[in-house]
Amino acid sequence: MRAVGIVSEYNPFHEGHLYHIRRTRELSGGAAIVAVMSGNFVQRGEFAAFDKFSRAEAAVSAKSGVDLVLELPAIYAISSAERFASAGVALIDACGVCEGISFGSEAGKTEPLLRAAECLNSDAFDRRVAELLPSGESYASIRQRAADEILGDNASVLKYPNNTLGVEYLRAMLKSGSTLKPLTVRREGTEHDQSYADGDYASAAHIREMMRSGEAYSAMKYIPDGAVEVFIREMARGAGPVSASMADSAMMSSLRRMTAADFARLPDVSEGLEFRLERAVAQSNTVFECADAAKTKRYAHSRIRRILLSAYLGLDRELASTKPQYIRVLAANARGRELLRDMRQAAKLPVITKPAAINDLDADARRMFAFETLAGDLYALARPSVELHTAKENMTRSPVMLG
Repeated sequence: MRAVGIVSEYNPFHEGHLYHIRRTRELSGGAAIVAVMSGNFVQRGEFAAFDKFSRAEAAVSAKSGVDLVLELPAIYAISSAERFASAGVALIDACGVCEGISFGSEAGKTEPLLRAAECLNSDAFDRRVAELLPSGESYASIRQRAADEILGDNASVLKYPNNTLGVEYLRAMLKSGSTLKPLTVRREGTEHDQSYADGDYASAAHIREMMRSGEAYSAMKYIPDGAVEVFIREMARGAGPVSASMADSAMMSSLRRMTAADFARLPDVSEGLEFRLERAVAQSNTVFECADAAKTKRYAHSRIRRILLSAYLGLDRELASTKPQYIRVLAANARGRELLRDMRQAAKLPVITKPAAINDLDADARRMFAFETLAGDLYALARPSVELHTAKENMTRSPVMLG
């Protein structure tokens, strides 16, 4: 293969990510790596610890790291796993240079994940989920129960977080007719989002926790050379680590201006959840308290956080349902720049390297880019240094080009 795509967050880039990249190169015969990476916000409904340009730079600066980083826009990055995966696959396909897609999994092989993907895409699965929905159980529980009934023991792969996301990539590929070849790398070391380290590896959640609690120096041993220098520089200038708590007042100000009708226009709000959200905002002092007050057995904490973040950013259902309109380049090394030259001929969507190029695109693309710019402006309010709370960075920064 010439190039393989990886949908990522790199929040922040660490040794576990580098292991995945190296194994992907081994499985693909030395392919270049193209990462489609979440921008300033991530799928758990949180602010990324460092901005998208810094995280992209770290990924291409690490020895044997990523070759080219493309942006997964915020409207998909803070969406459900299904929409997150679908947009990531679409952008890898659209860049025109990738022959495969690679993802981590607990299973370490694609066959059981593909069986689960086919099941979740089936009419029989949809019918059974519809029958179980009135039970009031969480959607995750209903989904697992329906899959257990159809697949039997083979449904056990859906009980693990990386397997589940891998299944979503495969579902997206099946639905779109993608010809990408799926590759999976068995996850090693710490489990997803666990707050501990295991030898040379630590989860991104644990690294973020260390950075935000004054243990940044100790956290650096889990970050590859090249990437370390980027994060040290960003911390020194007060650009990170960022956390949602730093923008709590700004977020609460936005939320308290909203009515139940406003909440009803947000993605993933249904079944009267808008009234519960309105009450939670009125009764809470912080965004975390809002999420805690609004969550139920049916609506997980992560889903509520994504909804509250969508409210802060002003993301409505119409924009959230828009398909990718362009490919935004965030960083590249020498090999990535070669891919980029080929992309200009092979890509199925416009390739944006200079922000001004967005003016030549249609209204849908300009609206998506304008939302991304606003999202970046609101992200900046959470940076440690008040001097870096300025706006319009999305309109002024060009990709980081190395080599």
